[in-house]
Amino acid sequence: WREPFAVYLAPLALLPIVLKAVPAKAPRRRGEGDATDAPFPWRHALPIYAVAAAGMLTFYVIPTLIPFDVADLVGVARASAWTGAVVAAAMVASSLASTQVARLRRRLAPQAIGAISFGIVAIGYLAISTHLSILPLAVALAGIGAGLGLLMPTNNAWLLSRVPDAMRGRASGGMTMCLFLAQFSSAFVGGALVAWGGLDFVYLAMGVFATAVAGLLALWARR
Repeated sequence: WREPFAVYLAPLALLPIVLKAVPAKAPRRRGEGDATDAPFPWRHALPIYAVAAAGMLTFYVIPTLIPFDVADLVGVARASAWTGAVVAAAMVASSLASTQVARLRRRLAPQAIGAISFGIVAIGYLAISTHLSILPLAVALAGIGAGLGLLMPTNNAWLLSRVPDAMRGRASGGMTMCLFLAQFSSAFVGGALVAWGGLDFVYLAMGVFATAVAGLLALWARR
């Protein structure tokens, strides 16, 4: 089971390209036109960080807990192949949905897109909590993937829309920190919920949580 993690070595192949193609620029001094003395826009950033963390917390239930559900549905012998298929369905749907973000942003505020995203995720998890068979499970997971595919690029654009150029690295670093903390925390949250009520209870709880976040974002969009 350790061998798949070797995939994380793949980016090393890009290192020579990065060293050759990315220019090394001297850092600018303070006062050279990038508003580096301005305070960081925490009031803008923190709510977006919270939305991003909520999205990652709900999403990471899929790779950590769905394999156990799949094993119950198709048996241990076929669980690996089916787990790969249903998780891939979520990832492919996420990729396809993300291509529509620019079109949606021309019509809707980021809060509204976030509300739609969490609404789709909520429907998917509430459906899974009814103990679906394997093919409807794959469809529900694709829906969850699509919802989160809309959310992540929206959050990034939303965050950087009101951050000075000189602070974009700091803002993006904060986003990355929140995403990985949520990813790390999801295993503990999911484990506690499983111990409390079982797998179906986890999906129900994630559905209720996503519904609540969708409602808050919808209210924010109306304001």
